[in-house]
Amino acid sequence: MSMWHVSFRRACGLRKGRALLNFSMITTGALAVSANRAFAEGLTATILALPVEWLAAHIETVLSVAGGIAAFTISTACVLKQMRDTQRWNVRKTSEEMLSAMITGDFPKLMDRLILEFGWDILAHTPYDVIAKNFTDSQLAQVDVILRNILRHLEVICINMKNRIIDEEICFDYLRSIMTTFHMNCDSFILKERKRRANSDIFENTEAYGKKWLGIMQMKSDGVPYEQLRLQFGIAK
Repeated sequence: MSMWHVSFRRACGLRKGRALLNFSMITTGALAVSANRAFAEGLTATILALPVEWLAAHIETVLSVAGGIAAFTISTACVLKQMRDTQRWNVRKTSEEMLSAMITGDFPKLMDRLILEFGWDILAHTPYDVIAKNFTDSQLAQVDVILRNILRHLEVICINMKNRIIDEEICFDYLRSIMTTFHMNCDSFILKERKRRANSDIFENTEAYGKKWLGIMQMKSDGVPYEQLRLQFGIAK
């Protein structure tokens, strides 16, 4: 099974699991807040209905109950924060695992094939339409197959980022050079694929992130502080 299929299946499973976890977090939080609000409203109404004399005689009890409400509210907030922090850690860990599997799997082998078999180092900024002139029809067909598979790997990563399944900032650290270079050097191939398959959506996510990351890299070159650059990245759910 190819890395592209493994990544896609892993992303689907991850998304289902994350959806369940998010639902659990939302449900737990909603129930806690709802119960807390209902309890507080009921207690307030009860206290207001009590005679002043009774309140004065039982002030310690009233304060104890109020303290209990405050403790419950704080503990609920702490639990929800811990759940969100755990979720963020899981997202970052999953992102790192998926990217590591990609970088050490079929992806670099496909890029090496372009160099070893066809003399095309795509990261050397030689565009597809230029190198294609040096190949026979048979050779170009083989290059197209390899390039198509490379772009499918990138498209899977981009789809996961778009749907906030994996962390875009981590992906940027791993793939910014590869993503932007492929975007610049393969635009003519992508147009060719869209025409061949009569589908303008082919590799649209790779194209979109390639453009976006070029803009971020230009901002970095212009001296924009990294804390501001981080605001450009999508945050995984």
